[in-house]
Amino acid sequence: LLVLLALLMIANMRNFLTILPTLTDCLSRWKANVNMEANVHLSISRNYSALIAFLPFCLLAARFDLFPIGFVGAVPEGYRTLAVMGVVLCYALLRQLAFYSFSLRAPKPDMFRTIHFSSYNYFLIATLLLMVLDMVMLLARCPDETIRSVSIYATGAVYLLSLARKYQLFTSYCNPFQTFLYLCGLEFIPTGALIAAVVLL
Repeated sequence: LLVLLALLMIANMRNFLTILPTLTDCLSRWKANVNMEANVHLSISRNYSALIAFLPFCLLAARFDLFPIGFVGAVPEGYRTLAVMGVVLCYALLRQLAFYSFSLRAPKPDMFRTIHFSSYNYFLIATLLLMVLDMVMLLARCPDETIRSVSIYATGAVYLLSLARKYQLFTSYCNPFQTFLYLCGLEFIPTGALIAAVVLL
C-alpha cells in the first residue's frame, strides 16, 4: 500500500500543486469553495487528489487507531487498514445517500452540490495536515498515544472549520432554519452514526 501510495502521489503531483492555492484559500474564505467547484479543471483535479488521499488517511488512521471501533481492533494487524477502509467507505456512502436525498428538493442544486463536494477540500487539508504532523512527531520519537491525540484534535479542528464554511455557504442563500436542517442531514446524521459506531461497537 505504501508503494502504491508513493506511485499515485508522484503521478498526481501536478494536479495537487494546481489546486493547492485554492485549497489554502478555502481555509480563510468560504467563496473559495465556490471557485473550486466552478472551475471544471480544478474540481476534477481535486476529485482525483481526494481519491488518492483516501489511502494515506486510512493508513494513518489504522496505524494510530483514529477509529477505535471494537471490531476493527479485533481484526489481525495485517488487515486492519482494510477494516478502516471499510469504515471510511461506509461513512462516505452514508454521506452520499444523504446528499442525494436532500438534493432532490434543494432550491439551488448547483450551490448544494458545491457545499457537498467542499467536504473533499477539507478532507484533503486534513489528510495533508495529518501526514505532516505525524511525520514530524515520528521523527521526534513521540509516543503513539501522543501522535494519536494530536491527530484526532487536528482532524477535529479541520472538520469544525469545514462545518463553519458550509454554514456560511448555506446562509448565503438559505435562512438559518433551513441551514440547520441541511447541516443535520448532510453532516450531523452521518457523523453521529460514525460516533455511535465508535461508542457502541
